[in-house]
Amino acid sequence: MKWIRDNLYGDIPINDLIERIIDTSHMQRLRRLAQIPFASLVYPGANHTRFEHSLGTYVLTERFCKDANLDKETSEKLTLYALLHDVGHFAFPHLFEGIIKSKKGIGHEEWGQEIIRKTEIADILKDYGFNPNEIAGVPDTKIGEVITGDLGSDRMDYLQRDSKNTGVAYGTIDADRIMRKETIVDGEIVLDGSAMLGAESMLMGRFMMFASVYNHKTRASAALMMKKAVEIALSNKEIDTRDIMELDDHALIYKLLNGSNEVKQLVTDILNRKLYKRAFEKRLKQFKNWLFLGGIKREQIHFIEEEIAERAGVGEEDVIVYIPKPWFKSPNMRVLYNGEKKKMHEVSLILRVLNEAQWDYVSVYILVKPDLVDKVRPIASDVMKDIETRRF
Repeated sequence: MKWIRDNLYGDIPINDLIERIIDTSHMQRLRRLAQIPFASLVYPGANHTRFEHSLGTYVLTERFCKDANLDKETSEKLTLYALLHDVGHFAFPHLFEGIIKSKKGIGHEEWGQEIIRKTEIADILKDYGFNPNEIAGVPDTKIGEVITGDLGSDRMDYLQRDSKNTGVAYGTIDADRIMRKETIVDGEIVLDGSAMLGAESMLMGRFMMFASVYNHKTRASAALMMKKAVEIALSNKEIDTRDIMELDDHALIYKLLNGSNEVKQLVTDILNRKLYKRAFEKRLKQFKNWLFLGGIKREQIHFIEEEIAERAGVGEEDVIVYIPKPWFKSPNMRVLYNGEKKKMHEVSLILRVLNEAQWDYVSVYILVKPDLVDKVRPIASDVMKDIETRRF
């Protein structure tokens, strides 16, 4: 038995199997994937990685299995998948998810399942008597919601970890009580009604983390600049999708820095925190067709960027339209009241309010190079007025 010291949970015991999995190249790559890409540009302490988060998800899942008195076989499958649940993340997690899905038809979850089934990880699992297909298939089962659900160990860990490392207080949650009050009824994870306050607090914390950290305009500016650099590099065939899927954050940056001048300049500006600034800002709900804008597709955003750039006489790479997606959905988990299962939003006014309130935290931004703000501002304003009545 060995131990790993974690800044949230203290000493984490690991056996030989877990140690061997951790030591694989795919797991070690997670040390070089940011948990929240570019958050450190706003919150200097936010340099934590997907590796720590994977360990934390493993710890919380193991605790749940013990509290729920699950059988050994189920517990082992759940904890192994918890450790491996992020192994398929692409460089700069979540940032290029749409690009890979459009070109390869898979997201990081499916890619992670392939890694579990077909790499050295599969060989290690087989050495200890586990079927890699069963481990990879955990998220496709009802019991898999112990990890992937609305109150699952994945969310529980990243909310606490992101909160601690950013210094933002919203991620403080009563994880122990929530896990103790989660039970399995007819193969489904349900929450005892007595823990509803804890669940509401956790879901409210996630809401506020999106509003204050994940959708922060400065972090978004850097992330969208990187996305623009990658889109240009892909178009120029300076990189391919395998680079995004297999390289880590640092290796992808290095490759982009050796690309064309416009790609190199974008990445260099990010590294030096010379970020695009706002030439336009407006609350989403102030638009007449705000519901459409809330679900706008990337291709339509590109069209707006091209129009603003053309009318302002600047390069398309100089303009970024940022419209955050709505992030709060009514939880699927059910709550147990007097032996009857009910949907969480049916018994919680707070959750119903949060579902509506998220729209008050979404703004449309037009971001441009700092020296172009004055030039682009009136054009951006005119174009966005046109968008009010336009149909795509």
